[in-house]
Amino acid sequence: MIEPFYQGWLAGWSRGMAKLTEKNRAAVLTECGKACATPELLPLYRQMLADAGGDAHAFFTAVDCAVDGVGVETVEPGSVYDFCYPQCYCPLHGEGGVNDGMLCECSRGSLQWLMWKLFPRRKPKVELLAAVLRGDRQCRLRVRLY
Repeated sequence: MIEPFYQGWLAGWSRGMAKLTEKNRAAVLTECGKACATPELLPLYRQMLADAGGDAHAFFTAVDCAVDGVGVETVEPGSVYDFCYPQCYCPLHGEGGVNDGMLCECSRGSLQWLMWKLFPRRKPKVELLAAVLRGDRQCRLRVRLY
């Protein structure tokens, strides 16, 4: 159970975030996503890409096979992939009780940043297609490498 202080603070944070423009909210949540991904996901994904010899398709296939809770579906081999999650894994949701779909911008921004770190020459774009916190059956983020 979350402590009352944090429950109140996170509720205030959610109300404040809702007052920002979509662009400003995305900027804040992308920075949060970077901070979340930096200590564990970035090193893991860098190693997986190195193990895949720098090949995008081999990397995305490896993520699908090796990362618990993440499914990666190939839409267009070598250029378009969907990251699929059966539930929201964000601790702000699971431990903090934040149930607002705007939190999903953090996940999109995090994956966008990770893809830029891994594939800077491919100018990646990440689009949020579905989100559990927005009432969808799963979270689905589409990665496009150009």
